[in-house]
Amino acid sequence: GGHFRRHFLGWRAGRRAAGDPAFPQRSGVRLTDLQLLAHLFLERARRVQHYLGGHLPGADLYEAESADGLKFFLLDCPALFDRPGNPYLGADGQDWPDNHLRFALLARVAARLSGAGTPVPGWRPDVLHCHDWQTGLAPYYLRFYESDGAATVLTIHNLAFQGVFSSGVMGELALT
Repeated sequence: GGHFRRHFLGWRAGRRAAGDPAFPQRSGVRLTDLQLLAHLFLERARRVQHYLGGHLPGADLYEAESADGLKFFLLDCPALFDRPGNPYLGADGQDWPDNHLRFALLARVAARLSGAGTPVPGWRPDVLHCHDWQTGLAPYYLRFYESDGAATVLTIHNLAFQGVFSSGVMGELALT
């Protein structure tokens, strides 16, 4: 029921962000949709890479396509995402105490996909569009850990949610 297990890479790109279901077809822009709750698509997905994790838990990256041809990626890391509640909060309505790790993994994999060493042959975005604090580390990771990366844009939708953590997590996030 209330469990989620898979995590899309990034937030609400593609048609929902464009506000027009026909936007990609009319504009000629190729969008890759990145959202949550990917377990709905896992049976149609192809495993692309296993991330050993380093400073973050290991995870599997999958590639899939919707029935209408929209490509998306799925990030599978049961240690961080297979739990009751929603992507942001536990069933008790409180932030997960490891949200810094959960969303750092998302940001790190988004950066990996957006750099010259992307694990998906023949695919790399021109722009990595990040949304809110949850993907705010992606431009940093792209700049410092990947070569020849995509341009980045960060959109803040709600300043009330800032992802504030103690300075003690800096090493866990490879920010020192």
